[in-house]
Amino acid sequence: MNYRKKAILMVVALFCLNIAMLAQAVSLKMNNVSVKEAMTQLKNKSGYSFVYKVGDLDTKKIVNVKAKQLIEAIDQILYGQNVVYEVKGKNIIVQKGQPRPKEVKDSKKRKITGVVNDQNGEPIIGATVKEKGGVNGTATDLDAKFALEVSPGAVLEISYIGYASVEVKVGNQTSVKVMLKEDSEILGEVVVTALGIKREEKALGYAVQKVGGDKLTTAKGVDVASTLTGKIAGLNIQNSTEFNEGAKILLRGETPIVIVDGIPYDNVGLDDIAPDDIESIDVLKGATASALYGSRGASGAIMITTKRGAEEEGLNVSVNSNTMFFSGYLAFPETQSSYSRGQSGVYGESGYIWGDKLDIGRTAIHYNPYTYEWEEQELTSKGKNNYKNFLQFSFVTNNNVSVTQKGKYGSFR
Repeated sequence: MNYRKKAILMVVALFCLNIAMLAQAVSLKMNNVSVKEAMTQLKNKSGYSFVYKVGDLDTKKIVNVKAKQLIEAIDQILYGQNVVYEVKGKNIIVQKGQPRPKEVKDSKKRKITGVVNDQNGEPIIGATVKEKGGVNGTATDLDAKFALEVSPGAVLEISYIGYASVEVKVGNQTSVKVMLKEDSEILGEVVVTALGIKREEKALGYAVQKVGGDKLTTAKGVDVASTLTGKIAGLNIQNSTEFNEGAKILLRGETPIVIVDGIPYDNVGLDDIAPDDIESIDVLKGATASALYGSRGASGAIMITTKRGAEEEGLNVSVNSNTMFFSGYLAFPETQSSYSRGQSGVYGESGYIWGDKLDIGRTAIHYNPYTYEWEEQELTSKGKNNYKNFLQFSFVTNNNVSVTQKGKYGSFR
């Protein structure tokens, strides 16, 4: 064995010996004594002496000591002093340094047990049980039972997939019995199928996708169809760049039938329906989904349900405002306004734009839209700013106010 290994073994042995000495038993119990007196009693009990520099330690400070081990006694005597210590032989060397925090065990925590069942009394295995506001938690075992150490005044949060979460105040209880109820919102997503029949989405054997009315009004498009762009799988919205031209709707490559509150809608572009009036849109994909509509529903159906009166009784007023504006173009194409229609420097009715020179007093016979006759007129650059004027700053604002009332004898919107 070389000297390096021997040195390492000696350091390890000394470290272990030091730990063993600090853990030696010593029984001390002192109340309201000075640090100096506590150090004297510790020396009489254990033989360990404190070595420190005058001024580094406040020996007049009053302390309480209740310890069964040497290290506990030292920590309690030096608690609150700006010092650190090191044990060498029978001496406790004390020096200026960051104070050692006094470790206090939390003896106020207590154990609570319980069981978690569903509405039918069946055990729920693997339910999560945790103390609210912390990371302390556990899970129910095969018998749906749990045990957890909690703080005073703790609140337990019990949760499980498919069930509504429950909070239980522990108080003075040592055992609790918890019942979880099924969460109907999680288990039953309702969609509208053919002829307005409502079914749970999970119970259908064909593809159905739903879009809530709130998603249509958050950021409005030109019309309902353009707002649906990218929101339904398999629904292709072909928006047109032509003026006042509606979007073309294709569902899986075919034109679907559009149903508004159970009535077929001929305008497939959907530009006559206000987004604020729509409660939901259900898209039935394929012939199986819309079989009740016959051959017209062979390519699928778009079911639009409009809003009705308020669900709660009383008066309800809602306001929705949306503004779209054109902020300008990055660049304009270059246009010429120096030459008339025609070619080779001669005015003519052809589609070319390299005719006679404009704005120099020359004349030519061309059609007058005001007299509806062919006349000889001066060749001028009329309407040379038409392109720029057409592409000017503009904005569209849409304000919607709806009033709903529900009472004893009915409702209106």
